[in-house]
Parts: sequence; structure tokens; C-alpha cells
Amino acid sequence: MDLGNDSNDCPVSMPILPLGRPLTGRWGGNVGRQKNQIDLWQIKIDELRAEDFVWRPYPDHVLNSLPERCRQSMHLWRSVVPMICYNFVEWHQPDRALQQFGMFQGVLDPPYQIDEMHDISLSGKEQEDWVTTMMPFIQMWEQRHHRTIEQPMVNMFASPNDPYMKWYAQHSIRWLTRQSSTTGQIVMLYNLCFSLFLRS
Repeated sequence: MDLGNDSNDCPVSMPILPLGRPLTGRWGGNVGRQKNQIDLWQIKIDELRAEDFVWRPYPDHVLNSLPERCRQSMHLWRSVVPMICYNFVEWHQPDRALQQFGMFQGVLDPPYQIDEMHDISLSGKEQEDWVTTMMPFIQMWEQRHHRTIEQPMVNMFASPNDPYMKWYAQHSIRWLTRQSSTTGQIVMLYNLCFSLFLRS
């Protein structure tokens, strides 16, 4: 089903699902094969090389093909702001994915998240003035044009010795499968030995 038939709309497409089928069925296929499919994709993701992965999901030729209203205020894609929906607040944090914008990625601070904003219940709060409750977040949202991230543009992937890559290695799961982990560790050891050989 194509939801973007009107030339003024942003193109969105979704598969047609039979009535009564859960939305997760769009990815599931045959449930008996799902675990094998996940394992296969984990291996494929782990085997990606830097040149196989495009950190910029929207290259110029794609952006230029979008309707004008989809391209307005693209700088806001890099705005660190709270997104508000009545009693919920979630942070838009593009500062945690600057490589997707072709920018230098520094070591990350802890993510913004206000736990008490997740615990708000609507029960018994029919008279709550949500504008007053959410005013600090509304004020941040209203400043969204001044809350955009600016970093130097980079044209290459960070080296393994880059501070961000060292931080990333300590705070993330580098490989999804044992097979890929073994291969990756061997490649890392080879690269280390090779760099030591070049220094000698």
C-alpha cells in the first residue's frame, strides 16, 4: 500500500497485511523460520565492512527527490529537543548519531532521559494543566532552531585509535554472534600485529 500517492506528500510505503494479523507479522514471515532468519541477519550485519555501510541515510539525490515540504527545516533533524505528547516526553538526540549527518562524533555523554516523565499516569488527573506541567519542555521545544548540533564535517570513518571508537568499544556490543566475534577478534589481532610490524 502506497500512502504517498499525492505529489505533495512524503512517500511512505507499507505492505498490505491480512485483517486480524499482528503488525509484527510484517517482519515475521514463517514463525518457525524466524530464529534462523535473525541469526542469518546478525551474521550479515557483523560481516559489514566500513565501505559497505552508508552512515548518511539521505544522500543529496534522495533528498532532492523529496517534495519541498519534506525538505523544509532539515537543520532541525540535528536539534536536541524534547518531543512532547500530552503527558509523555522523549528526547530527540541526534547528538548521539552525528556520523549519520557526516559530522565528527565525540565521546558521548549519558543520554537525556527524565525517568519521572515515564512514570506519569493520567489516572485521576482530568484537571491537570499539561501546559503548565510541561512548560520547561515546551520552552526547550520553542528554542529548537537554536538547539541544533554543529560539528566539523568528516569524509572518512574514525580510526580504531580515535577516542570515540575506543569509548564505543567499551560501551557497546561489537559483534552480534560468536562466529563474527571470533572473526573480528582475529582481524583485530592481525591489524595490531601488522601495525607493530610497521613501527619496527
